Amino acid sequence: MSPYTLHLLNLVAVYAIAVIGLHIIVGLCGQFSLAQGAFFGIGAYGLALLETRAHWPAAVAVLGGALLAAGLGALVGIPILRLRGHYLAMATIGFGEILYLTLLNWTALTNGPDGVRITRPFLAGAGSLVYDRAFFAVAATLVVATALAAALLGRSAFGRQLRAVRDNELAASTSGIAVTHVKVAAFAAAAFFAGLAGGLYGLLETYVSPDTFTFDFSIVLLTMLLIGGRYSVGGAIAGAVVLGFLPEWLRFLKDYYMLFFGALVVVSVTWMPSGIAGLVGKSKIKNQKPKIKNEGHEGVA
Repeated sequence: MSPYTLHLLNLVAVYAIAVIGLHIIVGLCGQFSLAQGAFFGIGAYGLALLETRAHWPAAVAVLGGALLAAGLGALVGIPILRLRGHYLAMATIGFGEILYLTLLNWTALTNGPDGVRITRPFLAGAGSLVYDRAFFAVAATLVVATALAAALLGRSAFGRQLRAVRDNELAASTSGIAVTHVKVAAFAAAAFFAGLAGGLYGLLETYVSPDTFTFDFSIVLLTMLLIGGRYSVGGAIAGAVVLGFLPEWLRFLKDYYMLFFGALVVVSVTWMPSGIAGLVGKSKIKNQKPKIKNEGHEGVA
């Protein structure tokens, strides 16, 4: 595996964690959020500032950045999750823009457009290839752990509450479910995984700047989820893999890449509303043949 491919694979693993978090709020809870890139940035800057200024160990700083993202997610979610539909989407866009401008202009804290340089937590004197190999072991382990946690969450009692809110908020409220509390908890969980991914991104790139965490990045994460399949954890990972490697696969198209990318999104939403995971699920169901027992009665006249 070339160094470039390995680095790209590490980025895909990081994106997969963020998209799994987006699956919780969009797929399970049914709330359309465009702030996942903002929480990704909070986790990245949380790691950078805690490591460089507070001198926390890298692992603790990553967890601190994720918890900071979850806390802000809960705080922001309390007012905006009372909105629905495109009003909620616009509110999350506004939050992302506020965060971007804060990172860009609060130079005393974030160093403004110059960004923050992060030191390697391990293998400081080794080459980039050795570091990326070690990083992949950590990232792959966290992807598996995140996927298992999201899958268990979806099968739990709280997961059933999330799906009830997604399907019919009025019926869920009538059944005794605290709809607002469930939404806020899902928003905080999605923000936590985005913050965790952002911290890993900072450790991988060893540098963070505001230009990375724009509204466009939130759109990319949401597109990964929609193409992969918003209703399953496997779909979230598949979307991250496909869109993570798509620029490399379509490099020969050069300037026409974005044209193909837009067409892929249109085709996916139109013909595969449940994404790759939904298409694979339908294929499995179609290929399954019913088992019919042939109970013959010999010797009966």
